[in-house]
Amino acid sequence: MLKHIIVFLRQGLQKVTFSWLLFAAVLWVIILVAVWWAGPLFTFHDVKPLASLWSRGLFTLGWLWLACIVMLWRVGRNMRSARQAQRLQESRQKDPLQVFVDGQQRFLDRWAQALKALPGQGAVYGKPWYMMLGLPGSGKSSLLHRACPPNKLNARLYNALRSLQDGQKVDCWLGDGAVIVDPDGDLLLQTGRGTEDQNEQNARLWQHLLTWLKAHRRRQPLNGLILTLDLGELARMGTSARHASAQVLRTRLMDIADELQTRLPVYVVLTHIDTLHGAGDFFRKLDAQTRQSLLGVSFSPDLAEKTAWPGELETFWDLWLSQLNTALSATLLHSPSQTPPTEAFLFLRQLAGLQSFVQTTLSDMLAGEETAAFPIRGIY
Repeated sequence: MLKHIIVFLRQGLQKVTFSWLLFAAVLWVIILVAVWWAGPLFTFHDVKPLASLWSRGLFTLGWLWLACIVMLWRVGRNMRSARQAQRLQESRQKDPLQVFVDGQQRFLDRWAQALKALPGQGAVYGKPWYMMLGLPGSGKSSLLHRACPPNKLNARLYNALRSLQDGQKVDCWLGDGAVIVDPDGDLLLQTGRGTEDQNEQNARLWQHLLTWLKAHRRRQPLNGLILTLDLGELARMGTSARHASAQVLRTRLMDIADELQTRLPVYVVLTHIDTLHGAGDFFRKLDAQTRQSLLGVSFSPDLAEKTAWPGELETFWDLWLSQLNTALSATLLHSPSQTPPTEAFLFLRQLAGLQSFVQTTLSDMLAGEETAAFPIRGIY
């Protein structure tokens, strides 16, 4: 019988949740009962302060006042919380997009806290910060997946961040040598892919991201920009479409210049080169060392030469094509029995034709004084 009673009490206690309010109320009653019951017996330095009925009555009155003060404080706190919740609800009804901004704020703050807590790499300025810029489908996120090693600061792999990262339109990565901020391409495009509300949401999230960077790294919000251009898409686009894409990216650069008030170098990455006709056949002909030697070029860091990059780009492109031709020719000389790779030569001709597309797109983006604060430092 006793065993059954113990089991019953244990199961019942498991369902009881602890309440500080109930505990305080019970303790208050116990102290009051103890004063009236054992007060006459209480002695302090040979004095019995609670011996008389009058003294216990005064204590009871003060004890009741204390309970009233605590209750009034709790009621006031609950009323303030209710008013804050009501104001928040009203503000969300007036501005339904604020909930998305708040969610992005929570994710970025939590990610920054996780970065600071990482042993040996926690300083906000310990590594340079770069932002990826690219229109939807340009391959910037895929590039990051391959370039950044899996680690605790990859929100998709870290349980403590995954729940906050779900549904966000910005991602943060910790690489071996830098921190990368990767906004969704929709935040940069902002028009043409969704409803008016979705476009407004993307614009608000983009502006909030810049504001957060400025507040989080006051000394230097960013160290540079990594711009991805989809070569395959450039080859398929018409002139007006290329100009429109360049204007979108130009507008985002102007947003960055207006908000961050800092000069940022731009590193251009040509993506999806493998989608060009004959690219696969060409690169299969090259060994790994040769492929690595043809990855790109860094431009002059001379700050005075704001417009030097077009000439350097033309020089690089001619040299690049020459190196590609030389590498392919050398490969064929070592394997004379192979059939001449027609598609590989077709790939080289496509690259030669794309030079003007790339240069025109970059010129449309960076023309004028508004974007002069973004010198191109290299193409890869």
